[in-house]
Amino acid sequence: MRSSSLHHRQRRCKDPSDVKGDRQTRLEEYCSWGLTQVKSERWSNALQFANRVAIDQFLELNTALQYPIKVVELMTKEGVGEGIALQFVSYIKHFQRQEEES
Repeated sequence: MRSSSLHHRQRRCKDPSDVKGDRQTRLEEYCSWGLTQVKSERWSNALQFANRVAIDQFLELNTALQYPIKVVELMTKEGVGEGIALQFVSYIKHFQRQEEES
């Protein structure tokens, strides 16, 4: 799908659960947590790159929840693999649930 089509289909998620706390701290915690979820060095390297892009672009988790397509577009434009970019956005809720349980 072309980027311009994705842009026109961009939807804001309804009622995203806010990620509480300092935006930078929560992003860094999420990035670290994501690395603990994989064993493969190849996946770890890809996630580390995605993490760097997210931090360099000042992304924050609530924005990623609200505008997932835009975040995936931005990350892939910066060279992040599409699958890793999709994972970066889609695992935020799982991260939140694990944080709430602990």
